Amino acid sequence: MPTVRINPSSLQVLKQIAKQAEEPMQTILEKAIEMYRRQWFLKKQMRLMQL
Repeated sequence: MPTVRINPSSLQVLKQIAKQAEEPMQTILEKAIEMYRRQWFLKKQMRLMQL
């Protein structure tokens, strides 16, 4: 599995969210990436509709 570096403050936030959600950090990252992907896709579609 590849390693990804993040800054220390982001790691602290990730740990805190994982602890509060009672989920592994990997799961939190996967969910965050999926949410970001969906937001990015919608923004991209909205820009295309404005053309």
